[in-house]
Amino acid sequence: MFQRYLTFYKTSVQILSFCMVFLLCILISSAVGYVLVPYLTDGLSYETFSNIDNYEISDYVQAHRIIQFISQLFVFIAPALLFAYLAYPSPTSYLKLKNPINFKHLLLGAAIMFASIPFIALLEYYNGLIPLTKDMYELENMASKITNAFLNTDNPIYIFFNLIIFVVAAAIGEELLFRGVLQNILISNTFKKQPYIAIIITAILFSLFHGEMSGFIPRMYAGFLLGLAYYFSNSIWVPILMHAINNGMAILLFYTDRASFDNPIGVLDANDLLKILPLTILSIALLFYFFKQKTNYTIDAVETDDDEQHFLTNNYRTDE
Repeated sequence: MFQRYLTFYKTSVQILSFCMVFLLCILISSAVGYVLVPYLTDGLSYETFSNIDNYEISDYVQAHRIIQFISQLFVFIAPALLFAYLAYPSPTSYLKLKNPINFKHLLLGAAIMFASIPFIALLEYYNGLIPLTKDMYELENMASKITNAFLNTDNPIYIFFNLIIFVVAAAIGEELLFRGVLQNILISNTFKKQPYIAIIITAILFSLFHGEMSGFIPRMYAGFLLGLAYYFSNSIWVPILMHAINNGMAILLFYTDRASFDNPIGVLDANDLLKILPLTILSIALLFYFFKQKTNYTIDAVETDDDEQHFLTNNYRTDE
């Protein structure tokens, strides 16, 4: 289909190619679901299984967990790996999976996320004050039902499954897809000289993809932090760790303090703001320090012949 790696093509071609790969992986994920569901549920059809009411039937919840995990593999991880394979000679290098890990960057990323969680919760509080349409409210209610169905368990094995799905798989898959692919495309092409615009656009797309408008603003802010960490560290592992911390803290709240999970701010007053403000200032200071310690964001040049040099729409240089 392509005569050269996708990194040689302009942004629009790369985005279109990524969308095709993404849709293909979604179709495969659905096909796998159609095949597996009857075996996991003693003959239940995929359509019946997907009915929101069936999420609350305990006999089917574990099957939903398995299908959710498979969906994450095909919807997030598979398209990222496949696109990277088409885009670059070394897919792991393109996604910055095997770049040297700077442990100072890992520590900074973790500290920034921990310090940012109260401010993210504050944004969630104010975002929740924005009125939703009836359709949007129904979607939010459906998402809440599904989350509660997954998490409501005392079984250690099922809790372990939840950690794999919501912490490990979600962090790895979403970071590979949004930072590893989409942010890479934008920064390496259209926004090479304005990387922060690319980071903001990716954060917006990241939040929109989740489809929950009551958490749009805090999720966008979290996505912005993850994008900065990816750009500053030149490694996908830093935002993966930060993403896992954010999701892991939410899961921990669910199992230890359900009231805080449902309403992390509680009744907002001056004391809450006094607690949030110092940590928010700390997170900003750590971000500034991270910026000072950042590694050059690079994509290694691909060897080309004379004919290809005339074909290239973008040149990648490691010395920029």
